[in-house]
Amino acid sequence: MAEEEKAPPPPYTLETAEGLLTRSRGFTGKGKATYKLDEEVIETYEGDFDDGIRQGKGSYVYKNGDKYIGGFHENLKQGLGRLTYKPPAAEEEAGEEEGEEAKPKRGGRYYGEYVQGLREGSGTFHYANGDVYSGDWKEGKKHGWGNYTFAKDQTKYEGTWANGRFQSGRWIFPTGIFYVGGYRYNKPNGEGVFVFLNGNQLVGDYTQTLEAVEAEEGKEVKEEPGEGEEGVRAAPVKEPKVLGVQWVSREATVVRSARLSAR
Repeated sequence: MAEEEKAPPPPYTLETAEGLLTRSRGFTGKGKATYKLDEEVIETYEGDFDDGIRQGKGSYVYKNGDKYIGGFHENLKQGLGRLTYKPPAAEEEAGEEEGEEAKPKRGGRYYGEYVQGLREGSGTFHYANGDVYSGDWKEGKKHGWGNYTFAKDQTKYEGTWANGRFQSGRWIFPTGIFYVGGYRYNKPNGEGVFVFLNGNQLVGDYTQTLEAVEAEEGKEVKEEPGEGEEGVRAAPVKEPKVLGVQWVSREATVVRSARLSAR
């Protein structure tokens, strides 16, 4: 007689003080839920429930290893929280593109506000490559006022962002010199001015050389590392790659030093 097959474990379990449940509907209190996605992949949530939904404070571990700790509202991240992104395995990194315009490496951490599962409000993102953005967010993207520090050379963008892209403000160098002007595709573009420590100014224009691209319908893009099933937005048109920027000076303004002006 053939040996009886064991029944597969339930795809969802909820550990509570009262015992183990296979559904959360109607449950209010603290518990640990396990979501079994297949034979090996699981996700877990441990924290507050209200009538069966994630509501209050808790921690969620995603199937890719990302971990969120913070507030929840109607099953989505809400309020203040911290999300730590698990970096890819070494074999996955080996196939990534290289160069300045390569896709940002996955990893890093975000601490700040969420609205309906997406970064929104004030928050700070520490990227895997050492870059740091601190400022305003909307619908998962940098939007509003913020500053972005580049780890590679310690320069900083400080100003206004829209839909994840730097729009206008200052490009600050470690020496204290800064540039003020417009930007496109996160690079300086159009008229601007360099301001030096002694007050001297150099006015000119930046022009960009772009690589033409075709629309890629239905392609999903993530400006920041993804958050499980949340925060993904489709882009109808892929942005062109900036191959280079060129500065042409037009006018210099020399400010006399305080010593010379006093004579």
